[in-house]
Order: sequence, then structure tokens, then C-alpha cells
Amino acid sequence: MKRIFCTLAVAILFATSALAKIIRVPADQPTIQAAINAAAKDDTVLVADGIYYENINFKGKAITVASHFLVNGDTTHINNAIIDGSRPSHADSGSVVFFISGEDTTSVLCGFTITGGTGTETTPPGRTQRRAGGGILCYHSGARIVNNKIVQNSVNSSDHAVVGGGLAALPVESTAYVILQGNQISHNRLTANRQWAAGGGVELRCRGRIVNNLISYNAIEHYATDYQAYAGGVNCASPASDRRSVIMESNKITHNSVVGHGETPNICTTMAGGVLLQGIQGRFSKNEVSQNEVWANAGKNGCGAGMVVVEVSDSFIIEGNIIGENAITNGTGYGGGIDIGACKPRVTNNIIAGNAATNGGGFHITQNSEAQLINNTVINNQASYGGGIFVRGSAKP
Repeated sequence: MKRIFCTLAVAILFATSALAKIIRVPADQPTIQAAINAAAKDDTVLVADGIYYENINFKGKAITVASHFLVNGDTTHINNAIIDGSRPSHADSGSVVFFISGEDTTSVLCGFTITGGTGTETTPPGRTQRRAGGGILCYHSGARIVNNKIVQNSVNSSDHAVVGGGLAALPVESTAYVILQGNQISHNRLTANRQWAAGGGVELRCRGRIVNNLISYNAIEHYATDYQAYAGGVNCASPASDRRSVIMESNKITHNSVVGHGETPNICTTMAGGVLLQGIQGRFSKNEVSQNEVWANAGKNGCGAGMVVVEVSDSFIIEGNIIGENAITNGTGYGGGIDIGACKPRVTNNIIAGNAATNGGGFHITQNSEAQLINNTVINNQASYGGGIFVRGSAKP
């Protein structure tokens, strides 16, 4: 699949404009950023294998920046063309790759290992300050990010919120669109001491498509007393008034974790070991969500070890997924497989198996939810109350 994609991509990109050129690194320009600076619309920056200690900025250009994987589909180039952002010029701008100048999906990043990032200080209008996007930061911008390894980036803060250990897309504009396809997003980490933390692997707050990615072994470690931690793997969130469309399909989301040492009195101090879907429209289909973990302090609540679904549109579809072997391993747990609240999505043809929590091993349904559960297999889940399904309060599934 990847080889076919790249063959088509290179043909399309090189045919886009008669004036488009290929700028080779290091043959034509010594650094990736120098090549980007020299590039014009539709150009391709083609990067040889090697380690590049850079923090690159697309500068609003509709260009492709790629390793030689783009040319021949050889996956060894993904491992060997490394952009290491561990030596930023400014400590507060430690993301490895920046899309921050109004880019869209004609700005393409393909075929690299993205590592060593520490995130960037951002303050969205009307929002709290946060450090975001360890590997990649999309801010007021879109991008097409395909066939990369986004690994071992770490975002830490003693004062601010931390989001998007691997990638953070934080545009205010609802028109921005991000495509994540065929990437490995793994072993990224968030650590927060005084504020909230979200999206150990991916934080997506715009429209987008997340397809055929491996999102694994990302982690959140949270110590803030009065704030929550959520979404060890992926956080997709939108204001319910906007309902931004997100499609998540054919991803493997596994072995992610959220560990919360906080004491906040919220019903869930720690939640969504694998995925949090909030306020969006669209669908979540053909994904595997497995072996994700939520850990909360003793006497505190953890929710949705596999996934949490809250305030999504009535038309939202959760279909054909495997949600298995997720667990809330400490504290009082609600929803080992799925926690659904304040919405009524259509949940159909899923396998919910081998999950564990205190309440609702398979499903925890709460907050007036009228979720439609149709033709699901709910089997071998464990809980003290509601091994398969635990319905709380005024919910009416």
C-alpha cells in the first residue's frame, strides 16, 4: 500500500507544474531548511539518508519534503532519514517540524523519522498557555503527513498544559485540515506538573483524517492536583457548536497509557488510555484499540481505558472496531472498553472483549446518553458491577 501511494504521489507531484523542481539535500542545499527556503510552489525537497539536527518550518509553502522513500518506496529510508529536533535555536520552540503559516494539505511531509522534539509554547486566543507538538506542530494550519515515524518526542512543563507528544494540530480556523496516513506514532511522552495533559501521541483539534497509522506506547504522566489527564494515544476534540469532521479508520491504537497522580474531584481524574472523541462529527471505523491503560490514584476515578466518547454528533458512527484487553488498573474504574457520555452515537458491529474496570468492563454509559448499541459482540469483559455494560444515572441506551 505504501509503495503504491508513493509511486502515485511522485507522479502527481512532479507533473503538477512544468516549472516545479527537485532540490536535493545535501547535494543542492546543505540543510533541509535551506532547501525549503529556496523552494517555490510545487517543488520537492528530496533528502538523502542521514541525521539532520534541525527544527524545520514549511513557511506556508505548498511543497513536498520527503526522503528517498517517496521515489522508490523502500522503507529503510524512513529509518535512515532522521530529523532530530533536540538542538533547537530557542528552548521555547522545540517542535521538530512546524506548519504554522497557513499551510494546507498541499504541504507534504513524507518518509522521515521525526524525533527529539520537546514542543513549543503556544497561547491560542482565549485559551490557557500550553506547550504543544513534540514532533510536529500544526498551528492555524493544515498538512499532509504520510509514511513517517514520529517517535521519542517528549513534552514537559512545570507550569503549563502539555498536549500532543507526537503531533499537535491546534488551529482556531475550522477550515484547517490535517491528514495523517501510514505513520508510526510511538514512544512519545507528556509530563505535566501543574496543568492538564492531553494527546500523548496525537492532539487533533481541527478537521482531519487519521488512517492506517500505528499509534502505540505513547504515555502521559500527570501530577497536577486540580486538572485532568486524558488520551494517551489520540485526542480528537471540537467545540460542540462547530462539530468539526474527523474520520479515523484502520488504525492500530495499542499499549498507550495515562497515569494520573492528581486529586481533582471530577468524576474522572484520568481517562481515555487509547482514544478520546469529543464534540466532533464523522466516524470511527475498522480500528483496533487494544491493551491501553488508565491508572488513577486510589479513591479517585479513571474512565475509558480503551476510549471515551462524549458530546459527539448524533450522526457519529462507531463501527467495525476491535476494542480489547484495555484496563483501568488503579483507582475506581468506569468503562474498561468504552465510556460514552452526553451523546447518542450509533455503535454497531464492534467486538468489545477482554476489557476490565470496576464498573462496566465493556461499556460504561452515562450523562443522559442514548447511544444505539446494535449487533456488537460484548464478551469476556470483567467488572465488579456490569461486566458487559454498566448504565449510570439517567442514561438510556
